Amino acid sequence: MTILTGVRPALAACRLEGAAAVPVTMAGLRPTVHASLNGRDAVFVIDSGAVSSAVSPEAVERYRLPELGFTTVHGSAGAVPAERTRVEILQMGGATFIGTPFLVVRGAGADVAGVIGQDVLSSADVEYDFANGVMRLIRTRGCGDKDILSYWTDQPAILPLTLGAAATGALNGQPVRVALDSGTAYSGMTLAAAARAGVTPQNALPATAVTGAGGGATPSWTAPFDSFALGPEAVLHTRLRIGPADLGGADLLLGADFFLSHRIYVAQGQHRLYFTYNGGPVFRLREPSAVATAFKDAPAGDPNAPQDASGFARRAAASSARGDPARAVTDLTRAIALEPRSADWRLDRARAHAADGHGDLALEDYAAGLKLKPGDPRILAARAALLIDSGQTEAARADLDAASAARDPGPILALDIAALYERADLFPQAVAAFGRWLAANRRAELEPNALSGRCRARVLMHGDLALARQDCDAAARLAPKDPAILADRALLRLALQDREGAAADAGAALTLDPASPWALHVRGRARLALGQSAEGRADLAAAAAADPKQSVRAARLGFAPPVG
Repeated sequence: MTILTGVRPALAACRLEGAAAVPVTMAGLRPTVHASLNGRDAVFVIDSGAVSSAVSPEAVERYRLPELGFTTVHGSAGAVPAERTRVEILQMGGATFIGTPFLVVRGAGADVAGVIGQDVLSSADVEYDFANGVMRLIRTRGCGDKDILSYWTDQPAILPLTLGAAATGALNGQPVRVALDSGTAYSGMTLAAAARAGVTPQNALPATAVTGAGGGATPSWTAPFDSFALGPEAVLHTRLRIGPADLGGADLLLGADFFLSHRIYVAQGQHRLYFTYNGGPVFRLREPSAVATAFKDAPAGDPNAPQDASGFARRAAASSARGDPARAVTDLTRAIALEPRSADWRLDRARAHAADGHGDLALEDYAAGLKLKPGDPRILAARAALLIDSGQTEAARADLDAASAARDPGPILALDIAALYERADLFPQAVAAFGRWLAANRRAELEPNALSGRCRARVLMHGDLALARQDCDAAARLAPKDPAILADRALLRLALQDREGAAADAGAALTLDPASPWALHVRGRARLALGQSAEGRADLAAAAAADPKQSVRAARLGFAPPVG
């Protein structure tokens, strides 16, 4: 039994015990964990905002889970049907759960088995320490309302939690109902809550669409706010996401960006939320101005800091997610010193070097990783991406060819390789790679993306547009509300001289994802061809502002004339 020290109980009887430490690796802004499903390893996203845990249909087949009928699940993308299943033995970080129900939801995860939600997490107190790469499930004994359970500090922020694990905060001085949602990358709120704070989409910037369970997408924007307050913490002059999504009764969801900048303890029995500030940016993780003003950085000498190579690597992943690649490099260097034969740490440090603008150091680490693990398709594909960005297409092609030849790169990496061929303007190779993926992965969750990618590659190479139309139409039938797929079909219709259809598809894509550069390119060109000169040039200018490199590429390939 593990007993956590440092708790400040009012009574000596209060103890935090039975702590199950679950290693957490940030995959971008997704907190992922390894769990055992009936004795087999699986990767899940920790989603504190999900009422129910869920798995993908592919996971049901892979882990041979039973089919138990259907129900309906409500999320940010609306109501979607979901099958039910059950995992007889779920193990995570030393904690064991028997007979755990799961929803089966398309969109629960293409590269993960699914999500772990509140039906599992609420079985104990939960400490979220993503910045240090760990989550703890904690049992308490003998603790009352006067006991302070934040064992790592005696000066936490403490807030009462109401039904639904929600707290009350303030946005531009207006009260908002706040909920914790680690499964959401960026903190955001409803349009109604933003309007009460004096903010509407008219004074906001387009942002990437929010994709929910079932694959549906809803538009979002980022908007400026003078202040956000939660207990004693205040974040001044920041930007937050706003959108029309249903947040399940909450006004504002605190996403993974908030979790990474805080250490959080949810005390189920006390109905309290404890948290401390880690330091650095809170919401806009790559902008140092958006810091919390009411806290100092967390104290040094944390007894739960990493002690082994895996711990340093997980903390490095958190630093990368927070937009701090230099700190990630420091931790990965420590991991490599402890385990110098690990190709994984070399790969991770190479990515951190590249993100920090040190491509030469990244290439050195990629080469070292390949010496340790020759032919590793992950390293080859990552190096190819860097080479493409630096204009070394032939070297990138050699790496992509080698990665494609690997025995089993896996469906996610194989699809990434196909997309990298297309990004390098190696269109025949891209078409072939997408074709190989589709032959091996029919009916998989990412089939619409592969079909749409092959359609896009055929259009950009000025190839067989009839075959491209088959691919784009099939992708749109499978995922009719995916803005990227709609943008690709708009590109196809532009190539077919169907300007009205191109403008309509691009407009539908922009309704879902107002920041889509391809959709802006295509609608701009279609509007110019339709005689809508001012609107077309405005779209092309917006596309260039959203993604200058893609704007140049589109013009070079003949799909976006220069604005002038």
